[in-house]
Amino acid sequence: MKKRKLSFFISIIMIITMLGCFLDLHVNAASNEYKFDFGGGAVQPGYIGVSASTAYSKSRGYGFNTPWNMKDVTASGSGLTSDAVQFMAYGTKSENTFNVDLDNGLYEVKVILGNTSRASVAAEGVYQIINMTGNCATDKFQIPITDGQLNILVTAGKEGTAFTLSALEIKKISNVPVTNRTIYIGGDSTVCNYYPLDGSAQAGWGQMLSKFVDTNTFQIRNMASSGQIARGFRDDGQFEAIMKYLKPGDIFILQLGINDTNSKNSTTEAQFKEIMTDMVVKAKATGATMVLSTPQGRATDFNSSNVHDSQNRWYRRATIEVAKEQGVRLVDLNVLSSKYFTSIGKDATIALYMPDDSLHPNREGATQLARIVAEDLADLFKAPVVTPTSTPTATPTNTPKSYLYGDVNGSGTVDSTDCTWMKRYLLKQVKSFPIENGTIVADLNGNGTVDSIDYTLLKRFVLKIIKEFPVEKQKNESVIYQAEDAIISQALLETINAGYTGDSYVNYYNEIGGYIEWNVNAPSSGAFALTFRFANGTTVNRPMEIKVNGNIIKSSMDFISTGAWTSWIETSVVVKLEQGNNVIRATAITSDGGPNVDYLKVSPSTEPAVTPEPTPEGKITIYIASDSTAQTYRASYAPQAGWGQFLGQYFTSNIVVDNRAIAGRSSKSFVIEGRLDEILNVIKPGDYLFIQFGHNDATITNPDRYAAPYTTYKEYLGKYVDGARQKGAIPILITPVARLNYKNNSFVNDFPDYCIAMKQVAEEKNVKLIDLMTKSLNYYTSIGYNETYKLFMVSVNNTDYTHFTEKGAEQIARLVSQGVKEINLDISKYLKAN
Repeated sequence: MKKRKLSFFISIIMIITMLGCFLDLHVNAASNEYKFDFGGGAVQPGYIGVSASTAYSKSRGYGFNTPWNMKDVTASGSGLTSDAVQFMAYGTKSENTFNVDLDNGLYEVKVILGNTSRASVAAEGVYQIINMTGNCATDKFQIPITDGQLNILVTAGKEGTAFTLSALEIKKISNVPVTNRTIYIGGDSTVCNYYPLDGSAQAGWGQMLSKFVDTNTFQIRNMASSGQIARGFRDDGQFEAIMKYLKPGDIFILQLGINDTNSKNSTTEAQFKEIMTDMVVKAKATGATMVLSTPQGRATDFNSSNVHDSQNRWYRRATIEVAKEQGVRLVDLNVLSSKYFTSIGKDATIALYMPDDSLHPNREGATQLARIVAEDLADLFKAPVVTPTSTPTATPTNTPKSYLYGDVNGSGTVDSTDCTWMKRYLLKQVKSFPIENGTIVADLNGNGTVDSIDYTLLKRFVLKIIKEFPVEKQKNESVIYQAEDAIISQALLETINAGYTGDSYVNYYNEIGGYIEWNVNAPSSGAFALTFRFANGTTVNRPMEIKVNGNIIKSSMDFISTGAWTSWIETSVVVKLEQGNNVIRATAITSDGGPNVDYLKVSPSTEPAVTPEPTPEGKITIYIASDSTAQTYRASYAPQAGWGQFLGQYFTSNIVVDNRAIAGRSSKSFVIEGRLDEILNVIKPGDYLFIQFGHNDATITNPDRYAAPYTTYKEYLGKYVDGARQKGAIPILITPVARLNYKNNSFVNDFPDYCIAMKQVAEEKNVKLIDLMTKSLNYYTSIGYNETYKLFMVSVNNTDYTHFTEKGAEQIARLVSQGVKEINLDISKYLKAN
């Protein structure tokens, strides 16, 4: 009997103990605060112990997603920081995350690292903290949780070092999953954080800005990093992280240029300006306030008069030009800091910099720079948030007045969130829009369907490139399409010469081939007058080719001299338009380029329409849809070139090459951005569509580009093939061109799965294919590594093993032309001997 009682009590105790352990370890998602102590050592009071082998489970509510990629390690701190876990697999998109179940809302996350030289923290697929330096570094950030779980890991700040985590503290600060107003900062080593944050000898001004900002109003997220250049900031994850959360009321301060001017980074001032402009345009579209800053000079930039002056340094001019052109705020820290340095003198200035280092400020120097920035932006830091509203728009009489075109989520405004919903709808990630009339208000060109053209129009509206959607111009009266409404190529928007009517006018480059293209909405099929308002300050005629929906209306329409660039006149031609969307293109046909164009006015006409000119016998257009390896580059990029810009020289004049290839695009993003539809709008029966993608499709770290080879990639290739055939054109698939990857005395195919997948599409859809990967690898082998090296930009800048020099692009174009002959295309008869 005693034994039975003893056994019973032991059983009860074991059950209570097990239950207690379970309750102690389980994360209750209703709680507001969690503390985790990582590693195999003793667990600190008040913390939940987590070892490398702790796998995530729903019942536990936390754990590592792939514990086999984790390792328990020691750390050099004491107590909480005496041990840690090491991430053996990493990367912002890595699945090797620590997962915590949380109610949706806004959380503050405090991170304490173990031993590491330099590491970054990522969560929800993007960077949260950049380059935490030194052992046991500590920092924190706000993060909105919208899917019931936090996914966090420590990842590379410096390759070859250990990425370890000692502790994590999570505190809920709001039920609303939206970050507080935020000042985001992008930049380099003169801007970034150094650790420990509250005691480092060296500092960046972004680290010290909190001293001059009301942190009850703003949180500060410094995403700057040492050694950074504009291209790296944009393409390697930091800009992506900011764009994920940037919203109206936030401020984004961006300062780059110092490292861009270093020859090893191969960034010309024109390229720097282009990249900075790209980021500014995208950031502005979120409704946040964009600020550009010029870098301060060196401590030693004093002249013989003891005046500090460094105005010619570090692409300052380009930064100022971007700020002016994009209408964003500029902090000219270069000049402002020089004024301060002059006032305190040379010795006091040198004392603000690190010893024997004239570039990097110490803690006091960074504090003074932060003060200067804060004083210059005092009005922004004190201003209340104002939610931007969309431009009031006219409503067609047959549409309920409650419809706001472009407002697909029903928020009452048209903003970047609507772009996100539109994109998800086109990707079939959602089946409908949040509001009942979402599909109607998303049909922005009024053609009865929602497609990538509507997505492009929405983006252009949010970016303030256009002020009104085509569907809102369905009135039986004259409609003016301003220069800023157009798509332009080999031209730019200007405001220099007075007399234009909109926000700007188009100035063609002085070369053949530049064009302006409008999407024009016609309420019904019939005759319409196309009236161009232009100025031509030269003494010679600047004729242009006018096309409507790909058909040549006038091969040479006169745009005569107007006597001055400020004298504007009109010229017209009557054409037939189809109901719905029409594409109007005006292309320069002489080396002088086109005139300056203010607007296109479209008016119903009772006069007969001009009959489209017959296509000259044998005139066939090859359209190229591809990426940077095929792109046509401006002269400022020389000697970089793409094979598409040389393809035409291998054909007779019967063939016209229209190269639509553009850097950074994949088969997926090219479609989503509406670029395929732009081709399909003008391609005609008998034309060819050359399709080469794969380089950017393989970028798994970039969800906008990434297309899995045997699923998404094949699906999107099918869209090109089907779209061309529906227009009576001929699609040709071209496998990715080989990079310069030489191992074990042979050249390597970096994209084998994409080549196989493309060949599968060719077989499944009976499409002819040029195997450019095989042809380029064979060619490289035939000439050897040393000669192949000269074909790539690495021979110029020591870094780029992907993009071609002009010599390389010309040879790849020759291989493509050979492929045309080998697969016996009809246009082979127009090939020149080569």
